[in-house]
Amino acid sequence: MATSKIPPTILASLKVSQDNLGDVPKDSTNSYHKYKYTSAEQMITSCREALLSGGLVFSELHAEMIHLVDKLCAARVTYRLQHPESGESFEWTRDFPIVPEKGRPLDKAFAGTLTTSLNYALRGLLLVPRV
Repeated sequence: MATSKIPPTILASLKVSQDNLGDVPKDSTNSYHKYKYTSAEQMITSCREALLSGGLVFSELHAEMIHLVDKLCAARVTYRLQHPESGESFEWTRDFPIVPEKGRPLDKAFAGTLTTSLNYALRGLLLVPRV
């Protein structure tokens, strides 16, 4: 496999990663509402390839459940984007609501929210178009 030169800065590498990410296919179907969607696994796989092509490393640093009001909770997750070539990195934190339902207790809802939050964090970072 041929290797290409890694850009010298985190922003230049992010641009390369965004340029290298094509459409992320809708590989799953919601059987109840009858619509196609991109699974978290497909989003993670596609975005990981694009990030690595730009020489970037993406990671989740910390996740915690925070209590808002009444019984409302959110997942507070901190992510890091690193550029090993330059040593540059940046971090950001986002809150995403946790929605427990009948048959899905709070711990399971929290785990699902972490996956959904990761999906949206990658989508926002790489500007993945909705196709």
